[in-house]
Amino acid sequence: MRRRRLILGVAALVVLGVGVAITRTPRIQKWYNPPALVLPEDGDVAEMRASLQDFQGVSAAVPEFTVPTEHVPVILGWLRPAEYNREPWPLDRIDELGEVVIRTRGGEEFRLQFY
Repeated sequence: MRRRRLILGVAALVVLGVGVAITRTPRIQKWYNPPALVLPEDGDVAEMRASLQDFQGVSAAVPEFTVPTEHVPVILGWLRPAEYNREPWPLDRIDELGEVVIRTRGGEEFRLQFY
């Protein structure tokens, strides 16, 4: 009887340990507490550049250009608030449309690709 309780206690601890280990994995943690991209404030942006790729012959590629300062708040408004996509798309099946590069006054650089 005492041995059976000991075995059940050890088994319960093992199951509890496995459960804790599983819930601490990065994949589960992203589900509970999704990461969010914190974009700089409008006044902190030193430079913003953008480019567009050729999209299956529908639109021509636009080489990288500097976004005029007056348009920076509008583009940042489109990107805020950044939300975590819980069900990622199969990005290998769709084409990249372009990229926005944001450089802050502090020297940080953000590269945002859109599909």
